[in-house]
Amino acid sequence: MSANKCEELQKVLFSEMLRHARHLRHRHVAGMAGIRSRWLSTVPVAPRGVTVVHDAASAQKVLQVLERAPKDTYHAWDTEVSNIDVKSQSPVGNGTVICASFYAGPHLDFGSGPRVWIDNMDEARGTLDLFKDFLQSKGHRKVWHNYGFDRHVLYNHGNDAQGLAGDTMHMARLWDTSRLTEGGYSLEGLTATVLNNRKVPMKELFGRAKLKKVRPCALSPLACLLACLPACPAAPSSGA
Repeated sequence: MSANKCEELQKVLFSEMLRHARHLRHRHVAGMAGIRSRWLSTVPVAPRGVTVVHDAASAQKVLQVLERAPKDTYHAWDTEVSNIDVKSQSPVGNGTVICASFYAGPHLDFGSGPRVWIDNMDEARGTLDLFKDFLQSKGHRKVWHNYGFDRHVLYNHGNDAQGLAGDTMHMARLWDTSRLTEGGYSLEGLTATVLNNRKVPMKELFGRAKLKKVRPCALSPLACLLACLPACPAAPSSGA
C-alpha cells in the first residue's frame, strides 16, 4: 500500500472512531441533566435513541444484544466520574464512576436505540459491575478517548478493562502533532475540526456561572441606583 493511501485510510478510520466517541459525550450525555430522577422511576424517560440501563433486568437485555453483535464490531466507550479533582489528582485510587455509555453503530438496537447509557449512581449503584465480563474481555473491541484515565477509574471498581482497539486522543496526536497549540486534543476541539460539528463541553451543559463579588457602594442607595442606570439619550434640540 502506498504512503498516500495508508495516510488516507488512517484518517478515515480515525474520523469514524471519533464520530462514535462523539456520540457518547454529546448526543445522549447531554440529555442527563434534569431527567435522571425520571430514569429511575417505574417508566424511565430518556432522550430519543438512548437505551437506559439502571438495573439487572435492563443490563441483561443489553448484554444479550452485545453478545450477538459481530465480533469485528467496534464499541466506543466513555465514563463520567465524580469525587476527583483532575487538575490535582491522579485517577489511580481516586474517582467514582457514576455512569458509563457506549455506542457501537446504528445497526444495533438495544431496546430504545443504539446508544446505551448505564446509570451507576444512588439506587443504580453497582449496575456497571454487570458489564465487568464484557469490559474485561479481550475479544470485544473497544475504543476510548484517553483510555488510560478510563481504565484507571474502572480499576478503582475492580474492573480491569481490556480489548483496547483504539484511543482517539492518541490517534489524534499521531495524526497532527501541532494541535497542542491549535485546537488541542479534547473531543471539543477534535470534533470541531474533523467532523465540523463541535461537541458541547460538559461545562457548558452543566456548569454554573460564578458570581463576582461587588464592593459595597459608598454612595446613598438612590445615588447607587442612578449610577447603575444607563445614560439617557440626549433630547433633540429644538430648531430656531
